[in-house]
Amino acid sequence: MDLRWGHRLTGLADGGDGGDGGDGGDGVDLACETEDGPAQIHARYVVGTDGAHSSVRHLLGVEFPGHSHRDLFLICDIRADLPFPNERRFFFDPPWNPGRQVLIHPQPDGVWRIDWQIPPETDIEAERANGGLERRIRAVVGERAEYELVWMTVYRFHQRIADRFRVGSAFLAGDAAHLYSPFGARGLNSGAPDAENLAWKLALVLRGEASDALLDTYEPERRAAAAENLAVTDATMRFMVPHGPWRRFVRTLILRGSERIGALRRRVNSGRLAEPFAYAGSPIVEPGPEDPALPRHGAVAPDVVLSDGSRLETRLGSGFVVLVAKASPAAVGAVGALAWPLPVEVVADDALGAVYAPSSPRAWVVRPDGHLASSLALDEGSAGSLPVLVARAAGAGQ
Repeated sequence: MDLRWGHRLTGLADGGDGGDGGDGGDGVDLACETEDGPAQIHARYVVGTDGAHSSVRHLLGVEFPGHSHRDLFLICDIRADLPFPNERRFFFDPPWNPGRQVLIHPQPDGVWRIDWQIPPETDIEAERANGGLERRIRAVVGERAEYELVWMTVYRFHQRIADRFRVGSAFLAGDAAHLYSPFGARGLNSGAPDAENLAWKLALVLRGEASDALLDTYEPERRAAAAENLAVTDATMRFMVPHGPWRRFVRTLILRGSERIGALRRRVNSGRLAEPFAYAGSPIVEPGPEDPALPRHGAVAPDVVLSDGSRLETRLGSGFVVLVAKASPAAVGAVGALAWPLPVEVVADDALGAVYAPSSPRAWVVRPDGHLASSLALDEGSAGSLPVLVARAAGAGQ
């Protein structure tokens, strides 16, 4: 591995084919500035994970449409012994932050995080000097509580998604590709799956086990996930910061009625926690079975405690895995004797049956990122189709 520090990217020349298939062209030439002068780097592929102001995205000429929220948000982490319940609490329009919101939740080691929505013109450094910040904190913790300010920051959130996630031999991931409101923890929980999704595909291509066309599936899978996150966080912000008197009136009715009516309580939106995206509709995910008792194709494989006490999730992540559930010894033997198009681990365990084969024997293809690519009803005659399903999940025919 070649690690290079102190390199600032200033130029990018892509020799790829535009992301429409092929072998990715001649790779990417990167121009960098260093303390020792200009440096040139040639790479077969480049992944821009350089944040909201991504140089890679700018150099690729990829648009980043969306909007920025007008108000600021102030976070203070304080260490204090407070008589608060050990749970996340959201205050809509409290008297000590009128017209805006405050979020309070516990963290490890006696730390509490307080998150205020504040006006855009707020000068927080001036507040630190004139006692305004102290008054904000005291309004939450009380006049007598002793506290230590551990950390503070001010941020403005954005709702944006890049027009493209792949351009030739270059890719965008994380904040370089998408930005959301932080409510629901959808930043890190979408950046990490970007990396998981792209890493196994790059590994197969670089090892010669798949064609460059497999990389074309990164954008439709992860951009769809980003679009879903954007829709969810937009809905949260429309509830948290309603625009216009009618929307504020409706939100007030929901909040007041939620104390007595369960249907209204479910409409209170302070941030839906992130969940793994299911790649239904992906070009490398087969249409799923209609049986609602079975896991969805494209979803993360449900974890199971195996017969030896280990967890299924510990067997996933290093390559393709084929799960064999509730099959006869003959069917298991037929699967084990198959010739695979690339390295595959077969996991046959009786404990899989309750989740993966509740009514009849079934085999499942699990991708290296833990998502279910396909499945089939299993017997000795059908087992021969599994290598074809693995090949499709690795991009064959794309």
